[in-house]
Amino acid sequence: MVDFPGLLNFLRSRDRGGRAGFDAVTRPIVLGLALAAAGCQTTSTKLSRPGPPAHRKPGNSDNSGRIAPQSTRPDTRLGEEAVERLSLSHAAFAEGLVRQMKDDSAGMLAFWDQAHAADPDREELALEVARRRLSLKEAQLAVPVLERAAARPGASAEVFSLLGLARLQLDQGDLAVAAYRRAAAKQPENPGNYVILGRVLTDQGRDEEALAVLDQGMARPSLDAGIIVQFLEALQSLRRRAPARVEATEARFTAWLDQAAALDTLDPTVLLRLAELNKSAGRSAESERLFKASKARAPRNPFASARLAELYLREGKLGEAREQLESLQRDEPTNPVPLYYLGLLAMERREFARAEELFSRSLAMDPEQESARQDLAAAQLSLKQPERALATLAEARSKFPPSFRTEYLSALAASRRKDHPLAVDYFLTAERIATTNKPSLIDARFHFQVGLACSEIADRRAEAEARWQKALALEPSLDEVQNALGYLWAEDGKNLPEARRMIESALKAEPKNPAYLDSLGWVLFKLGDNTGALKALSEAVELMASEPDATLLDHKADVLAALRRWAEARDLWEQSLKLTANPAVQKKLDDAQGK
Repeated sequence: MVDFPGLLNFLRSRDRGGRAGFDAVTRPIVLGLALAAAGCQTTSTKLSRPGPPAHRKPGNSDNSGRIAPQSTRPDTRLGEEAVERLSLSHAAFAEGLVRQMKDDSAGMLAFWDQAHAADPDREELALEVARRRLSLKEAQLAVPVLERAAARPGASAEVFSLLGLARLQLDQGDLAVAAYRRAAAKQPENPGNYVILGRVLTDQGRDEEALAVLDQGMARPSLDAGIIVQFLEALQSLRRRAPARVEATEARFTAWLDQAAALDTLDPTVLLRLAELNKSAGRSAESERLFKASKARAPRNPFASARLAELYLREGKLGEAREQLESLQRDEPTNPVPLYYLGLLAMERREFARAEELFSRSLAMDPEQESARQDLAAAQLSLKQPERALATLAEARSKFPPSFRTEYLSALAASRRKDHPLAVDYFLTAERIATTNKPSLIDARFHFQVGLACSEIADRRAEAEARWQKALALEPSLDEVQNALGYLWAEDGKNLPEARRMIESALKAEPKNPAYLDSLGWVLFKLGDNTGALKALSEAVELMASEPDATLLDHKADVLAALRRWAEARDLWEQSLKLTANPAVQKKLDDAQGK
C-alpha cells in the first residue's frame, strides 16, 4: 500500500520550502514508487504463486512426503478487480503529485478526485482532497467526498469537522452543527471540538446550547492554559454577540480567567491573549502582569510593548507608556506607530520641538497618516509657526477627504497669522463638515474660537457677540467666554455692569490671568473707576513683564492720561509702539506732547 501520509507530508514540505525541479528524472521516480508500491501490496490470487498440483490434496508437503496441515492465516490477497482499482488510484494520485509540482492545482485536484473515486476507503486522501477544495471555497465539491468518508464505520473526528466547515461555507447551519456534534462524540477527549461547536452555535444565536457545550468542554480533565484561552475567546465572542448575557456569564468568565492564570503558562502568545482577555474584563492589574510576563518570555515581540503602552496611556501613566513605546521603537525602528505616540507624549509634556521631530519622522516612514499630519501642525502652532502649520495642513487637505480637524487647525493658524477673514472661512468650513458628520464638535469652545476671529473684523463684531452667547448657553461658567464677551461690551461701551460681573466671574477661576485683569481694568475705566482700573491694569502689565503686550501698555497709558499723569502715559505709549505699530496709539502720543 502506498504511504499516503508520507507522500502528502513530502509534498507539503516542498510547498513550504520551495519547489525543486520536477523534470523527466523526478517524474518517473514518483510514478514508479507509487505504482511499485501498488503492485507489491495488491497482488491478486491469480498472480501470486501456483496452486497445488491436481493430484495433491490441499495442504503443504515437507521433504518426507507428509502433508503439512493447511495454514489457518486468513487470505488477504485481493482479486483482480481490486488490484486494478487500487492501481488506478495510486497512478492518479501520483499524477496529481506531478501536477502539483508544476503548480497546476486544478489538474492536481482532478487527478486526486479520480484517485479518491477509485479508492474511497482511503480517508487520508479524502481529507486532503476536501481540504484543498475548502481552501478554494469549493464546498459543494468537498461535501460529497466527505460524506463518503463519513459513511465508513471507522470515520475519524476530523472527517466530521471538515464536513461541518463545508456545511458552514454553504450556509447550512443545522447540518454544520450536526457534523460538529458528531466530531465531538467521536473524539470526546479533544476539548478543541467543543470550542468549535460552541462558536458555531454562538454564530447561529443558539446561546444556551453554546454555553452548555462550552461548559461541557471546560469540564474535560487536564486542560492547559492555551485551550482555556480558546474557551475564553469563544465565551467572549458570545458575550459580544449577546450583550444581554454579559452579566449572567460574568462569574463564569472570571472563573475561567483565574483558572488559566493559575496554570502559569510559559507560552508568550498564550500570555498575550490572556492579557487581552483580562483587559477586556477591566482587570488592569492582571492584564499588566500578563503583558509583562509575555514580554519577558519574548523580549523582541512588539505586541506586548504596544499593548502595555496603550494600557498605560489609558491609565494616564505617561512615564511607563513612554518607556514601552521607546522599547517598541528600538525593536521596530521602521515602525511609524511608536514614533507617533511618542510625539503625543511629548505634546503632553509641552516639548513641542521634540513632538514636531517625532511626528515628522513618523510621517517620513508612512506619509498616509492623517492624524500624524494634523498633530504635526498642532506642534508647529505651539511653536508659534503658523506659516509652517498652514503648509502642513494644506498637504493634509490634498491627501485626505475633508476633515473638521484639518479645517479647525487651519483656522487657528490663520488667526495666529492675524489673517482673521481667512480664519473665519476655515471655521465655517469646519462647521459645515461637523454639522454633516458629527454635530457634537460644534461645542462651546468652537463658538468661542469663531467669536475671537469675528471680533477682530469690524463688520463681524455682532457675530462675535452671538457666538459667545451661544457658547455661554452651552457652558455658562466657561471663564474665557465670560471674559471675551465682557471685554467686547466694554470696548463697545454697552452692558457695562453685566460686563463687569462676567469678567469678575472669570477672574475667580483664574485670579492671575493678565488678559482677565486687563478686561477688568478696561471695564472699570469705562465705568469711570480710574483708580480701580489702574490697579488691575498695573497688575496685568507686571504679570506680562517678561513678554510685554502692546494692548495692555496702551490701556494703562489711557488710564494714566485720564489721571493726568502724562509723562507716565507717554512712556507707556512709546513702549507699545515699539512692540506694534498702531496709528491710533501714535496719534494719542502726539496729542500728549507738551502736556
